[in-house]
Amino acid sequence: MCKRNTNFDFLRALAAFMVVCIHATIYYWKDYEPASVEFFVFNLFNCAGRCAVPLFFMLSGAFLLQRKADLTHILKKAGKLTAVYAIWSALYAFSELGGNIVHFQFSEWLDNFVNAKFHLWFLPIMICIYIIVPILYAFVHYEEGRYVGYVVVLFFVLVSARVR
Repeated sequence: MCKRNTNFDFLRALAAFMVVCIHATIYYWKDYEPASVEFFVFNLFNCAGRCAVPLFFMLSGAFLLQRKADLTHILKKAGKLTAVYAIWSALYAFSELGGNIVHFQFSEWLDNFVNAKFHLWFLPIMICIYIIVPILYAFVHYEEGRYVGYVVVLFFVLVSARVR
């Protein structure tokens, strides 16, 4: 069992604050002239917070790569994230239709579902990260040839998906 690292807790709190700064400042840019002090302050906080998401991804990697890579656990986590992504994409797809449920068209909903809201961009990336964790773990904790079969299967799945 790994001892809790309070530095990671501090970094997570800082990154969460920076995400709040990004979201809080973006809405006010249009209300101020670019030459104003207010615009400068909003821009400063917004730009300073832009490293928050990469920081969250790095922290996730640090946590994921500390433990032994258990393929069942990883695929379960990736499956849960896929379900969350599908549910939220479906809800956003319905919200994009507006109040026009009477004239519901499946093709329009499907287009909205496939082209999910930009706020969900990180979920497919996290799913991909979970799927390649065994490979990364093998690199970080060199285990001779342990995940070669997994890499080969993953390669052929991705190549066959790309070919179609």
